[in-house]
Amino acid sequence: MKTVISRLLLPLLFWPCFLQAGEAVSFLSVRDIVSGWTQDQHLWTSGNVHVTAANLGELEAWLDENGKNWTVVLIESSRNQQYQGCSGMDAVEYALGKGLSNETTFSTLTDSRTGETNGAVFVLFLEERKFSYFASDAQDKRGLGESQWIGRLDGPAIQAMRTGGRVVDAIKNTVTSIEKALTKALEREVQQARIAELEKQKAIDETRKLATRLQVTISETGKRVDKFHREHPEVRGPIAVPEVSGWTASLKQIEGLINANEVKRALLEVRSTDEQVLEFNRLLTEWESAPARFEAL
Repeated sequence: MKTVISRLLLPLLFWPCFLQAGEAVSFLSVRDIVSGWTQDQHLWTSGNVHVTAANLGELEAWLDENGKNWTVVLIESSRNQQYQGCSGMDAVEYALGKGLSNETTFSTLTDSRTGETNGAVFVLFLEERKFSYFASDAQDKRGLGESQWIGRLDGPAIQAMRTGGRVVDAIKNTVTSIEKALTKALEREVQQARIAELEKQKAIDETRKLATRLQVTISETGKRVDKFHREHPEVRGPIAVPEVSGWTASLKQIEGLINANEVKRALLEVRSTDEQVLEFNRLLTEWESAPARFEAL
């Protein structure tokens, strides 16, 4: 995953500090997140994140319900962090952007609606006044990836932090905003798929109707040719020997194309064959009307 960071302006004054506890897991090194990560633990904190223990516990419970695929990290300062030769924010971002996917089962988190991987990470660096976001495949494919973070997806978090440094709201609003956008995108896909299926079925039905009409036309043309042979046995050439067998073969080809869901090709074949049959009937009609025109002359 790529790393994307956006700046935010935290208030100059922080509210009273509390020790975090509850269901959120406190860590000293970002390596602890990678080594101890489980899909049931969503909230990790380091240092004084200015949130009460009760609120941290409530936030973990909220994520259990609303952010099952999210890993959220609150970190007071990244100054002492080390990971894979990186330090500071780079260490945190490398551990959460690469380490989780490579060293844990984080990459097996999937969206039940699509089967796509949907593990996402949100990090709030308090001292550095920055966010980091790592999107899942499900989000990235629908315009909700890292490239859309700065100036768009980071809006709810920035707003929460600028209006009082509301850390919990920054997290909830970010998760809620992205998850709602993802749900809407998936619903659009379902609707579009449904419409496409209806249009496809409509095209199949219309093509079958045209093929049935063509079959009738070919059958009537065959009868007309038989009558022509009886009345004019001496006539030779294309007008007396039309491609009836070829037209009949086209009907089988059209049916095969429809069954193979190649409706566009089937429709083209219907139109092409229909034009050939109509053209033959036009020429035959001209030939049959010629004697009357000559008599009039």
